[in-house]
Amino acid sequence: MTQSMWPKSARFGLATVCDMIKAITLLLIFMAVLAMFGRLRFRRLGRDKGRMERCKRCGRPKIGSSGCDCKS
Repeated sequence: MTQSMWPKSARFGLATVCDMIKAITLLLIFMAVLAMFGRLRFRRLGRDKGRMERCKRCGRPKIGSSGCDCKS
């Protein structure tokens, strides 16, 4: 009977390689799902960002509570 110089816990077999491939695949799928939900969330937040109140005469964005300079 031949004994290996490595203990059983340190040997790499086909089962451990398959388990590592499964773990990496599941991790990549999980990351892709998170990216899809994150993209949807940021798309929804970006809509309100671009809508500023604009002056009816000149079209410039209104900043603060004061009126636009074009009215004077």
